[in-house]
Amino acid sequence: MGITVAVLAQVHMLGTFFAILSLIPFFIYGLINTKDKKKMWIDAFKAVGLCLCLTANVWGAYLTLYPSNLISAPLGFSPSSTAVHLLWFGEITTWVKIQEVVLVLFGLQTVYILLNFKQERLNTFLTIEGLVFLFLSSDFFPWAYLENNFSFVNNYFQFPNRLTIVAFPLLFSGIGLTISHIHKNSGFKMGVLANCLLAFVIIFVFRADLRENMRKVSDSQGNIALVQQMRDRNLSNYLENNYPNNPDYLPLQKKMLAWSVSGLIEKYLGKDSDNDYKKEVLSGGKLQLSWNSDNTEKRSLPLVMYKQSELIVNGKKVTSKVNEIGLPEVSSKRGRNQAILSFNTPILFKILFGLTMMSWAAVIIIGVKYYCNRIKKRRV
Repeated sequence: MGITVAVLAQVHMLGTFFAILSLIPFFIYGLINTKDKKKMWIDAFKAVGLCLCLTANVWGAYLTLYPSNLISAPLGFSPSSTAVHLLWFGEITTWVKIQEVVLVLFGLQTVYILLNFKQERLNTFLTIEGLVFLFLSSDFFPWAYLENNFSFVNNYFQFPNRLTIVAFPLLFSGIGLTISHIHKNSGFKMGVLANCLLAFVIIFVFRADLRENMRKVSDSQGNIALVQQMRDRNLSNYLENNYPNNPDYLPLQKKMLAWSVSGLIEKYLGKDSDNDYKKEVLSGGKLQLSWNSDNTEKRSLPLVMYKQSELIVNGKKVTSKVNEIGLPEVSSKRGRNQAILSFNTPILFKILFGLTMMSWAAVIIIGVKYYCNRIKKRRV
């Protein structure tokens, strides 16, 4: 479990939060039903400790940047407009829509649990947790109140429909247990009927999803230039013509709305802003920027300065003024200019990064050794 959550944390932090949120009820359920609570607590702390070691580089990076820098928030979106509309039946079960047939299937599962909750404890648990997450992802939950009173929800949570990645697997797992129980206890005919119902739902959903995807492909063909850029093996053309303007992790000089930061990125770092610059990555993670100036002038370089950053311009270390989004303003001389940007990594982060590398190496070595021992036992 520690390894699984660690892999997820290395990929996506919000997904990790969802995973932990969904695992907490399972832990409580297991803790209530286990005969050896002490062992379960010990195993849980082992998993948490292992996960912390395997992800030290992730949370270590946050500890390095956030206490000393004012970091821009992600773009804000209205949670109430991106919640699942349970009463607005859609053609497909995705984004903010849900198909009638899927909702009916969830309703039948709920009725089954209400009639069999004493005999189906695990099924009941899965279904209840799935329904809770479905409720949290829907417009029945007071998302409008939260977005009006707690603005960080708009920036860091953004889309309540993301919670369906927890709700749907749980509910469909419960439905699978229901089908198995019907097969086992209600006779062959009822089992066939339940399977046919499930197959009907799967075909219906597959047909709707296929139709919607074909429509999206058809609509996207109108942008021929974009399609051609994506088909090119060299994606540099696509990247140069579709400049990103996401404000995530930019060091700000004062608190600003994320959408305002996005506009400043377009202003200072638009696709035509760095055509005059030549970039080169140097050893030690340093970035070298070269450009030519016709006159002595002040200019904002397309670089980002954190508190831990160090900038050398034309061979001299400078403490330059930075603009609203952390771009340094430097004096450019006539002729060729050169700037080298580096990041002074704190010793604590270096230790944490080393801990992560050693932990993953140990996990791989132990895993390979365990696998080899199992193979030897099978041969014997």
